[in-house]
Amino acid sequence: MLEQAQRGSRRRAAAALAALALLGAGCALPPPRPEIAARIARITPEDFAADVDALTAHGPRVESDETACRITLDRLAAPLRGWGYEVREEVFVAPTYPFIEERTEPAPGASGVATVSWRRIRIDNHVHVNLLAERRGAREPHSVVELGAHYDTVPGTVGADDDTSGVAALLSIAQACADAPLDRTLRFCFFAAEETGLHGSAAHAKALAASDEHLVGALVMDMIGYASSEPDSQDAPVRIPLLAWMPETADFVFLAGNWSSSALADDYEDAAARYVPGLSVWGLKRIAGWFSDAGRADHASYWDVGLPAILLSDTANFRTPHYHQPSDTPATLNLPFATDVARAACAWALELAGTRPD
Repeated sequence: MLEQAQRGSRRRAAAALAALALLGAGCALPPPRPEIAARIARITPEDFAADVDALTAHGPRVESDETACRITLDRLAAPLRGWGYEVREEVFVAPTYPFIEERTEPAPGASGVATVSWRRIRIDNHVHVNLLAERRGAREPHSVVELGAHYDTVPGTVGADDDTSGVAALLSIAQACADAPLDRTLRFCFFAAEETGLHGSAAHAKALAASDEHLVGALVMDMIGYASSEPDSQDAPVRIPLLAWMPETADFVFLAGNWSSSALADDYEDAAARYVPGLSVWGLKRIAGWFSDAGRADHASYWDVGLPAILLSDTANFRTPHYHQPSDTPATLNLPFATDVARAACAWALELAGTRPD
């Protein structure tokens, strides 16, 4: 009886192991597709650096500085048109907040120099411009995959990380996808006026929600260029055991999704694992909307109108000491890390847009 019981126990254990093996096999990711792997390999740190340098060469891109914004828009539009994209400007009206210099001269007879300070004023009915570049899908042109980043900066900084890194990623991905055969429409969105209230993405998301297009999903990149392998280099707004425990080393990209976009977050995580296995991804794929700090970027404008979107970020002020500082320069970026984030985003976009072998 004892021997029979032992044999029965071994059979049950073997059956359980077999079931686990089948379950694991069912969850295994498919291998990388050669045509996608070849395209993401076109995204290099050298090209990424060249785009960052070119975009930051003219100084800050404050949304109230029409000259700086026009230079940026022209700088973005030229290569996109050259790669065959249909480029258009999405014009909208929203407040602007220019800085006004206030100079206080020293009193007569007093020593010292004038004190300079700044105050912001609100001007309503200011015209802003988003730049959109797209390639229409051959089979489902009204189904759209979007990638977005904002091109404006705060005053006093060229914003190499915030958000030139995201803009450079969009350019790199657009070039890599330029001649890819696509089933669905692929659109790149360069948003204005993010720093003063997400105005550019809000205008775009409202227009998209009111259109007859079907948004398959949007991916927003806002600050993807700073990383560190030093211990305790990553802070967090909150850490909750078993729910939201952000790693303490700043060597990962943060992925934010909500309940309606959790499948998109899963898709990005899978794309990174298949195509860029060296990239560490950590995120709140379903519950980021519960935390106010995870809603500070342009993806939140999509959420506000019920559209699916996810965010990729290096977590901004919870990681980089250069956030909104003059020191946010190209020299502070981790280009291999930013390149990996962009490569995984490119694979994500090509999978969702339904690319086919050339």
